[in-house]
Amino acid sequence: MSWALWRHLDAKSGIHLLAPTAQDTLDFTGPAMNTGSRLLLIATKGGKEPIRSQPPVHLPDPAELHPEVTQTGSLGPAFLLVQVKSSCRTIEPIRQVLNRHEEGKNYLFHIYVSEDVPLDDPIMVLWGWFTRFDPLRDLYPARRTVAGNRLLFDFPIAIDARWKKRYPKPVEFDPEVEKRVDRMWEQLGLPEIG
Repeated sequence: MSWALWRHLDAKSGIHLLAPTAQDTLDFTGPAMNTGSRLLLIATKGGKEPIRSQPPVHLPDPAELHPEVTQTGSLGPAFLLVQVKSSCRTIEPIRQVLNRHEEGKNYLFHIYVSEDVPLDDPIMVLWGWFTRFDPLRDLYPARRTVAGNRLLFDFPIAIDARWKKRYPKPVEFDPEVEKRVDRMWEQLGLPEIG
């Protein structure tokens, strides 16, 4: 996915923000129950040559960015991952630095995640990103312009996928219930998990 976006995502024709629209009942990132927004990225070849050819080579060093940045990583050439401290109140100063950073500005998207999202685990990165992001509220392009009735974004686009105070607390297993289920497992005829 990242390579396809890197090669073929045209900011003028391939980015579409739908808002407000229906949202999954379990998605708590929107402003109200079952309401939120969607971001569509269309990166098809369409018989054209790739838009970009030289992907970013290096990750920005967190020490060069901001004291609130704890780690950087990537998901291919399109997505720069920026892990920030839980105390980070706003991504704006970091975003400004990254938009000018020699390597950082070459990534299409800068994904800001909280400290609980391990950057070395792609599944957890996607989980942390997609469960903490409402495009209408959490999308910050380098620049926005209006063309007719369309809103156009310029790269890099920051996505604030940090844990927000308005989110409900994560569901946790009750250890007592887990023990009861474990004791009943065989009785219920369920296969062993190993």
